[in-house]
Order: sequence, then C-alpha cells, then structure tokens
Amino acid sequence: MNNNKISDATYATLQVKYGKYGSWALWQRSAADQKLHAVDCGIDSFAPQLADATFRQTHLTSVGVALALNWSDRGPCSDDDWANFHDITAHSQDYKAAKMLLDTPFEGSYMTDAIKNFPETKATTALREITKPENADKFAASAAMLQEELDLIQPQYLIIFGRSAEELVKIMVQRGVLNLGDIKCEEIDHYANMLSYEKMAAIAERLRQLPLD
Repeated sequence: MNNNKISDATYATLQVKYGKYGSWALWQRSAADQKLHAVDCGIDSFAPQLADATFRQTHLTSVGVALALNWSDRGPCSDDDWANFHDITAHSQDYKAAKMLLDTPFEGSYMTDAIKNFPETKATTALREITKPENADKFAASAAMLQEELDLIQPQYLIIFGRSAEELVKIMVQRGVLNLGDIKCEEIDHYANMLSYEKMAAIAERLRQLPLD
C-alpha cells in the first residue's frame, strides 16, 4: 500500500484555500533534459489531468513539501490554480526547480510559499519586512497557513529553497507559531540563484539519497 498518496479531500482543500499560491512538482518530462528552458515548465498540460483522481493517486506524493519564501515583484504569473512555480515568461527561473526535483522522490510533491501574497524579489528584504513588529499579523497569518498546509499533507520532509526561507521557518518555530513535529528540513539552493547544470544535478542526487520512511 502506498501511504504517500494525497487524498481527494486533502487535494480539494488545498485547491480551494491555496490554489493561487501553491502548486505541484510536476513538469513536462522534457524538463529533465539538459537543455531545459522556461517554456518547458508550464502547468497547463497538467491542469486537466489534476482534475482526475486516478492521475493524482499515481503522480502526487505526500513525501515532501517544497517551500519557497514568497512571490517575486512580478507577483503571480497567472490567475489559474497551481500556476505558481511554473512561470514560463522570459525572466522566469522556475525551470531550475524542475531540474532539482524531477526524478527524485519529491517529484509530485506539493509546493508553496512561506509568505502568501507578498511580492518582493529580494529575499532578505522580504524576510526583514515580514518579521518586523508592525507586520506581526501578516507573520502570524503566514505561519498559520503554512501550518495548515503541512498538517494536511503530513510530509516527511520540508525541502526549503534558499537560506531566507530556511531562516523564516526557524523564526516561526522559535516564536511558537509553527510546529514541524517530526518533519525533517532540507535546505537547497534557491532556483533564482545562478546554478550550473552540474550543481542542480548534484542537488537532485542529494535529494535522492535522503532516507524515507
């Protein structure tokens, strides 16, 4: 029995509450090729399939949640559900997330931002702003939403893109507004960084070596 499936109820709740912010680590299989470009990384081809419960049972997994910090200044790339992390515009670096997650146990994992609806390209600025006292309500709301996402999926791993997102998770835990329980955290380079194909391949290999229950 596969205990890492996403139930229909969990999927439906995530779509209703977080479809505009989250997505799934699914990309065209050509994305695994070395000559991957942004145009290969849209979610459109998967949207009809995600409506099919059988497809979800075979392609989605609860083994991990991939976590970034927030939207860039551009904001969402589309109003469609699950479009986050699948930007195919010219300046998008989302394809690097595909390079790091495809062909690992975390392909098909849920993806989300730690801070919802908070456009800011510079991660250190976003981290500084969200932790200011005057943004306490936004901070608490962000932690509560992330907690709900994690409680719904119950992943073994939180795969964290970048040091700023990792630091925010630590601050949320330290302030007592986020409970990770037995979830293990694994920080990897952010996909917006300058990364060679060799570096991304090494990250993917590291993820493949993580012990799973």
